[in-house]
Amino acid sequence: MEVTYNDEDLDLSEPENLDLQTGLHVIVKYEDNYYPGTVLKHDLEGAEIKTMVSVGIEAWKWPTKENVLYYFNEDIVCIIKKSKAVLKSYSEPTQG
Repeated sequence: MEVTYNDEDLDLSEPENLDLQTGLHVIVKYEDNYYPGTVLKHDLEGAEIKTMVSVGIEAWKWPTKENVLYYFNEDIVCIIKKSKAVLKSYSEPTQG
């Protein structure tokens, strides 16, 4: 399953003050790149987040092997709306 996200007003330059909750969709910064992901659990200093991988311009998918890391608050850039799933000519496992 591929996911596209298009928001021209998305400002990634400064992290927001975030009220993190399990299940929220966020953008994280990792090694000067930005990735969409889902909060699995959180604490006062950051969150464990499952991130997607890029499969083209503005297209993302869940990797075959889950990519879960702990991100400190300063690397969690913003909360986003749940992305719209777009099915392509190949099949991917359903995330659930």
